Amino acid sequence: MWANQCSDIRGAVVVGSRGQIDHPTDELADLDIVIYTSNPDSLTDNSEWLTNFGEPVLSNPHPNTPNPPNTPNTP
Repeated sequence: MWANQCSDIRGAVVVGSRGQIDHPTDELADLDIVIYTSNPDSLTDNSEWLTNFGEPVLSNPHPNTPNPPNTPNTP
């Protein structure tokens, strides 16, 4: 798994419909991941890591993310 290869990733959890084990998801289900990291800037400064999961259609960082990928740095 991608997270195992990143020394700053402390944990990653799939949540939402794909994180459920009691029912299958369809092919259009989104992938919701919660990532625990010691270096959030490595993920928020560049969104290239998202391609490890496929071609991103939409990225919705948590509102507390300091500089979400592809978002201007505004005061």
